[in-house]
Amino acid sequence: MITGHAGLVLGVADIQEARRFVDDFGLPLRHADAETVSFELEEGSTVFLRHQDDPLLPPPLGAAASGVREIIWGVDTREALNALAASISQDVAVTRDADGSFGFVDPSGIATRLRLFHRKPVLNAPEPLNAPDAVRRLGKHRRWRKRCYPKVIQHVVYVVDDALEAARFYIHRLGFKLSDISDGVGYFLRAPGISEHHSIFFLQKGAVPGADSPRPDHVSFGVEDIDEMMVGANYMDRRGWKKSMGPGRHRIGSALFYYFHTPFGIEFEYDTDNDHLDEHWQPLIWEPRFGMLAWIAGDMPPFWRQEPDWNVRYVPADHPVFVPYETVAPASDAQG
Repeated sequence: MITGHAGLVLGVADIQEARRFVDDFGLPLRHADAETVSFELEEGSTVFLRHQDDPLLPPPLGAAASGVREIIWGVDTREALNALAASISQDVAVTRDADGSFGFVDPSGIATRLRLFHRKPVLNAPEPLNAPDAVRRLGKHRRWRKRCYPKVIQHVVYVVDDALEAARFYIHRLGFKLSDISDGVGYFLRAPGISEHHSIFFLQKGAVPGADSPRPDHVSFGVEDIDEMMVGANYMDRRGWKKSMGPGRHRIGSALFYYFHTPFGIEFEYDTDNDHLDEHWQPLIWEPRFGMLAWIAGDMPPFWRQEPDWNVRYVPADHPVFVPYETVAPASDAQG
């Protein structure tokens, strides 16, 4: 099964400026040369920077050459990897590389790779919270931090032509689980091997301002707690990087967030305190404004100035996202 993100490959116009941003954001540097800069998070996932005109990069999603050019999913066993390749090849061409990984472009146009990946456990010790008559931290101040160091790739968001069909492909061909639906806006999915609320979100083209054409939208990175998130936000501000939104808390998924503009056309997000789900979770359909925010600090976005309707309901069993794919014979060259 897919156990989460093994990596991302980003196309950038200026490798040194992109490296400066990612360094300041807190991703640990692994390697740098004239063609590639790579960062490795504590879980073992990797973020690669390559020049957007590098011929080794797959085609972009949409018109912009910068941003996420390939998403890499980790798979736990060779048998599962081969089975996933066979499933995918019923709809799109799949190629096998010398390292045993499988590459394809999904029906939405997203360049994707599957490879064996054994995720490393992340060591965290979030600070206990105190509240009136509920003391969890006695005789001890909270930890003092200088920097924020994201531990995991939390999720990736794409604007796509048809969010429903994108979700259906990932559910029925890759085994992803539906977490929630933002009504008329998009689908939150989680990889089958993790409990995190979502590992990918498909945003319907035209559903919200700024989503006018297919493109990678943002990448979210998980941090330990709100203190680490805000120390990172303050550091980024001192280094001259501009936020796009935050701090705040989403209602769908419950995560605390802080978003920054990157110099390569997408946004990077600090993310902490997500919901975790199991097989008993029942997906919900949320009114978009209600689901987007529980609260936000700073300048309130225009769409949030009027109290949203508290409108949420269960996804019905006959929703089109659950309609199975037709089974056809897979292409033989995807096996092995």
